[in-house]
Amino acid sequence: MSKIKEFKKEYSGEWLAIEVTEDDESGPIDGNLILHGLDHDMVWDKISKDKRRIYVTYAGIPIENGYAVAF
Repeated sequence: MSKIKEFKKEYSGEWLAIEVTEDDESGPIDGNLILHGLDHDMVWDKISKDKRRIYVTYAGIPIENGYAVAF
């Protein structure tokens, strides 16, 4: 299992900022956890000036049951 999948499992329901150390054709697969938290804005504020290659993702169900999304 990739580190990113492990982080998502460990910090379920939180926003993760991960410094990417490896990726493949599907995207980032390995990295170092920089920070995590429940507040999306806090995570983005803390990494906004960081020059590393950072992947921010939500470790949970993106859409609750009963809701729909349109783009």
